Amino acid sequence: MEQQQKLIFFGAHPDDESFGVGGTLAKYAAQGVSVVYACATRGEVGSIDPEYLGSFATIGDLRWAELVKAAEVLQLADVIHLGYRDSGMPGQPE
Repeated sequence: MEQQQKLIFFGAHPDDESFGVGGTLAKYAAQGVSVVYACATRGEVGSIDPEYLGSFATIGDLRWAELVKAAEVLQLADVIHLGYRDSGMPGQPE
């Protein structure tokens, strides 16, 4: 029995899966490889006009929802949040 191939991509922010490597991730997913994106942050640092938040409470919520939709389009098997805050690492001052 042949084992399914797996590929994991590590990135810092939602949208890193789309810029640069998106085509490669989609290619492998289309070939049957189980592609997972491990995203360090929710992309919560930044600014946005409140009118663009729609029903989302924060920019991080909006960016994560966009990531989930992009993952569907790219046919990724899963998206994992690694729990880091945007623009920093644990133990660093805010």
